[in-house]
Amino acid sequence: QQERHERQDRVNENMVALSKEFLEFQAKLPMTYVLRDDYIRGQAVLEAKMDALHKTLSEMYKMESLKK
Repeated sequence: QQERHERQDRVNENMVALSKEFLEFQAKLPMTYVLRDDYIRGQAVLEAKMDALHKTLSEMYKMESLKK
């Protein structure tokens, strides 16, 4: 009975340690990985900015071409 109780205590201690390790992993996860949706949203913003810059530069080029 005592031996079984000691084994159960060790199992409980291991479970507590594992739970703590898992919680630490979950806390660090957002700092290490980016969600797919967040990445896609970020890329869409960058592409929109690049498109706006391209449009502005194209308009400036057309204006300069007409001056000559």
